[in-house]
Amino acid sequence: MNLHARHRDRTRGTQSGNAIAEFGPVLFILIVMIMIPLIDFFSFTGGVATVWFMADRCARGAGGSTSATDALNSVTSTSNQMISSFGSLSGVSATGGTTKLTLISMPVTSGSPTYTSIGNAGSAATPVSSSVVIDPANNIYEYQVTCTYGVLPIFNFASASVFSGVPFLGAPVSLQFTSAANVEHPYGLQR
Repeated sequence: MNLHARHRDRTRGTQSGNAIAEFGPVLFILIVMIMIPLIDFFSFTGGVATVWFMADRCARGAGGSTSATDALNSVTSTSNQMISSFGSLSGVSATGGTTKLTLISMPVTSGSPTYTSIGNAGSAATPVSSSVVIDPANNIYEYQVTCTYGVLPIFNFASASVFSGVPFLGAPVSLQFTSAANVEHPYGLQR
């Protein structure tokens, strides 16, 4: 056997051992550097979709209500249902979150819209004052729902002092979505 053949046999075994030895660090990088942020990202997009869907569903439910009180009750029940079902799955935090109902009155011809707060979900409704004339011929009425909630990360690094205040690493990300729907029963606004 010549000298080159012996040298080739010794190096062949060492090269396959190097490939196995490098698998551990590559697996660590794959899991820690790629998979954990990817899982957090998918959780965050689920939270964004939940808050957006909640604002839309609350506005649609309020639009079909027969009075301002019924509209706020509809917003309250819809937001509580969304938080307890989808919110727990996607990390939407009910702590500090609000769902606000506002009435928008827009003149048909010209002028600026007026905004009247009906209330926050879970509180008593403030119907439109009886001194305000409800005139569907000259005004368009809409309920506007604004949902403000925080989305918590799945992997929370709040215990590390460096990341405790960084949104989506240790602190929740605050989201606010607004949706509006036409008032289907404008004469019930004062009830």
